[in-house]
Amino acid sequence: MNQVPCPGRIVSELGDGFTIGVCMGSIWYFIKGAYYSVRAERIKGGLTLVSKRAPILGGSFAMWAGLFSTTSCIMVYLRGKEDPINSIVGGAATGFLLSVRGGVRRAIPHGIMGGVFLGVIEVASLLFSSYQKRQEVIMANKQLNEMKRQMERMQSMRPAMH
Repeated sequence: MNQVPCPGRIVSELGDGFTIGVCMGSIWYFIKGAYYSVRAERIKGGLTLVSKRAPILGGSFAMWAGLFSTTSCIMVYLRGKEDPINSIVGGAATGFLLSVRGGVRRAIPHGIMGGVFLGVIEVASLLFSSYQKRQEVIMANKQLNEMKRQMERMQSMRPAMH
């Protein structure tokens, strides 16, 4: 989960979303602009498309991230705890709210897909963290066993005192 407390998290997520959207959009639109430009003006065509379209994509990412963090923070406030359910419900609410302009019948499937998408991300995150913890325990056990072996070797190497 995010380390920033909830009211400040919204502003932080807005900035992160805009940054990700602009950076990834710059790469995408530069390649697209260069590909569709005439041979002599490929760089200029790429830069022109980047300057026109990357900020729009950044704004879309910022809107999604801001709405998601807002709904997630509302869930934290209502439930009183921070867990994956807040993210899943926040993703469903975000998908629903972003598509409600097309009508409630069109918004419901988008809300379900938003919840499923965030559910998959949360499950993957939980699986990865449990795998990582398991690996840490295995490494700690190996180090402990090696230390025990070294202690036993040192005990056996000591001359016996009579």
